[in-house]
Amino acid sequence: ILGYAARNKWRFRLGARLSLFVSVFNAMSLTALKPIFDVIETGGNKPFQLHFDRDEIEFAKSGPLKGDLERLLSKHPAPDFYEKERGYFAEAQAMPAKDIRGKIKYFLAEKKTHLNLFFLFFHALKVLVFVAFLVLPIYLLKLLCDLGTVFFMSSTGLRAVNNIRDDLYRKLLDLPMSFFVKEKTGVMMSRIINDANLLSDSASDYLRVSINNFFIITTHLVLLSLISFKLLIITIIGVPLVLWPVNHYARKIKDITQREQTSLADLTGHMQEVISGIRIIRAFGMEKFEHAQFSHINDSLFRQIFKFRMNNALSPALVEFTTSLMIIGLIVYGAARIIDGEFTSGSFFLFLFTLMVIISPIKQIASWYNMVQRATAAGERIFALIDTPNDVSEAAHAK
Repeated sequence: ILGYAARNKWRFRLGARLSLFVSVFNAMSLTALKPIFDVIETGGNKPFQLHFDRDEIEFAKSGPLKGDLERLLSKHPAPDFYEKERGYFAEAQAMPAKDIRGKIKYFLAEKKTHLNLFFLFFHALKVLVFVAFLVLPIYLLKLLCDLGTVFFMSSTGLRAVNNIRDDLYRKLLDLPMSFFVKEKTGVMMSRIINDANLLSDSASDYLRVSINNFFIITTHLVLLSLISFKLLIITIIGVPLVLWPVNHYARKIKDITQREQTSLADLTGHMQEVISGIRIIRAFGMEKFEHAQFSHINDSLFRQIFKFRMNNALSPALVEFTTSLMIIGLIVYGAARIIDGEFTSGSFFLFLFTLMVIISPIKQIASWYNMVQRATAAGERIFALIDTPNDVSEAAHAK
């Protein structure tokens, strides 16, 4: 399937880049929550200020930023506003920013310090309105990139399936007559119509959704790591608990799909034979016999579809349950860090909303993986027909 999609690789690459921009813009819009909640925490007629985490102050004390930070903490008009930060500054030991995390924390502390010195002369509500208007063009860019992703990714998948269906039809025209004697007409029609439709859904919609979810999870995990690296480690530890039901039910769904498509092909073939031979059936009084055969095939198809629906429903439900357990633990951990002073209220709400954004793609992993297994089963049936060798092959340089 990827080989067929490679024929339109420029569409795929452009759609993937736009999908990345969607995730980045979404993360940027989430970061606006921190100053908004910091404004709420500031309250009254006090100037807007961004609060500092303990780690940021520890890294800031190790560089030339120490003087500016000390001047900011002593210059604020409200003596109790930076009470926690003054405590951190007095107690914390200077930590050199040697690794990537330290450099990021020092960079954030530097930007916060300069912004806070600048915002000392602005009312908090004015800053809040400015931030709100600043988020609007980000949402507009996100919308445009999302529309571009739908256009390019969906067209790539649909074109790939269209080429597969075309190759499958040309293969049917080239197959020897002995093949058509062995195979039922309805079974071959099912390969072109039903199996190809399963591939179409997976290659267009689910391919786009999976790439979007991948970028959303990765970009927002980066954002979580900036809030708390310990939080990211705890999240990674809980991932196997979330993915277990996905892997467990996906194997079942692939086997069920193969049997379902086989039953559907048998049903289509049986219907084709009955309709084309209805005169003979009526002449020999075979209605009850044909109805019994149809009922057997139809009951088999019902059982396979019912098993798929049950397994497809159980998998996301278990993922949601295990994800909820992990989220409860992370929320408790985040609340404890606020009490200890490692988080500000703005950082906590940013963490909370970022986590909620990640929840949706994680829950969709189960449904997406189930559809991939269905598409794999359908693809195996399609390519088994495409790869069928011809009984008679033309000689080289035949005229």
